[in-house]
Amino acid sequence: MTHVPPDPPRAPHDDTATQPYAAQQPHGTQPPFGDQPPYGTQPPYGDQPPYGAQPPYGEQPPYGDQPPYGAQPQYVYPVARPTSSNATVALVMGILGLALCPVLCSILAIYFAGQANAEIARTPGLEGAAMAKAGKILGIIGLVLTVVLVLVYVIGFAVLYAADEYGY
Repeated sequence: MTHVPPDPPRAPHDDTATQPYAAQQPHGTQPPFGDQPPYGTQPPYGDQPPYGAQPPYGEQPPYGDQPPYGAQPQYVYPVARPTSSNATVALVMGILGLALCPVLCSILAIYFAGQANAEIARTPGLEGAAMAKAGKILGIIGLVLTVVLVLVYVIGFAVLYAADEYGY
């Protein structure tokens, strides 16, 4: 046999038995529909004062000094500091020295990096020292890799020639 628990006791005015999905209002009461105060006359939340008085419809508060109608507004743009073109060329040559033409472009990268550093030192406000340094480093890496590859080829051919001469 199954045991069914009894229903909880209800107050005599409780109508949830006839309306099981009736709206519950646990945090206070809300006025019935249509009895709400009109828009704009609601009391402020808690004891906070309202944020600010709204200007009448169609009026806006002034935004400070504005140019007259038709005049161009004055914008202040940050001024970009100029970059040394030699530093840009050094970086491009350093990249090309690793990718395409290692000997010529790597030597040019090192040369233009030196020119860029001299130009930046004698011209105040000129940018590009980091690009010149990167171009010089890439040029040196390109030259070192070229020398290593040439040595590997020379040693490889010498070993092959020696092996062919001695019959290995």
